[in-house]
Amino acid sequence: MRIFERLTYFLGTALAFTYGFEEFLASFILVCAILVCAFVGAIVEGVRFIQWIYLVAFIPHIVLVVMDVYSIAALIIYSCFLAFAIIITMIYGEANFSRLSLIGPY
Repeated sequence: MRIFERLTYFLGTALAFTYGFEEFLASFILVCAILVCAFVGAIVEGVRFIQWIYLVAFIPHIVLVVMDVYSIAALIIYSCFLAFAIIITMIYGEANFSRLSLIGPY
């Protein structure tokens, strides 16, 4: 179970809501929590390709949160990337090869 990946997505969803309600202090706290969670998750669990797609949308969003700038277009783009990452994770699972069955002399 990839706890830090799921925690990153949960905090990302909370960030989308707090940014949507223009609560910049709460958004800044969540940005810091996501950065710590992503860093620790990269060390403990490694980074999957889908997490990179999410981080591509998250990094420009950090700038907007730090500058206290609200942009509905940026929120929509961030939310689309976050939803894509969550849906792909739900469809394909954790990619840990638990259902792989080897055949032959292996």
